[in-house]
Amino acid sequence: RETIREAVRRLEATDAVRLRHGSGIYVGDGIYRVLMPNPNSAPMRDSAVLQLVEARLTIEPGIAALSALHRTDEGLGRLELSLDTAKRDPGDARPHLNFHRELAGACGNQVLFEVVDSLLAVRAREQRVVRRLIHDRSRDYADHLTIFEAVRDGDPVTAEQLTRDHLHRLRDEVAGQLEQ
Repeated sequence: RETIREAVRRLEATDAVRLRHGSGIYVGDGIYRVLMPNPNSAPMRDSAVLQLVEARLTIEPGIAALSALHRTDEGLGRLELSLDTAKRDPGDARPHLNFHRELAGACGNQVLFEVVDSLLAVRAREQRVVRRLIHDRSRDYADHLTIFEAVRDGDPVTAEQLTRDHLHRLRDEVAGQLEQ
């Protein structure tokens, strides 16, 4: 019984199943994912935090270009709401949307969305470290705004380049902070 309970807990952590107390166990939306985040992953060392940023640098510029090509009103709306998240007080009751997750959601490719979503979900602890290392939050917001505008305007070349520049700055800042 204990083995089954542990297996069900792990499946629940990935949303493959949902427990309804008094009702049973049901298939969750996570069962349809192509990629599954590993809820059992150990914290990354500092060097791996930099690798996380470099992985995002490899993936996200292309996602921004796709988002500019395949944007929808719904995707643009969520992306715009995520801009506001960066300026809001953490206690604000409205949903706190992640800009990079919403950018991936707007690209029209479920696999790429799940790659970014998995990186952000499983590596949330490391993402918080990265956020703390960003000293110029207004620059970060301005970068997000210009990326949003390029996506909104349907300009994949500019969206890709702005995202690449943004993540290069992030990588350089994280590397500099980790060296200290």
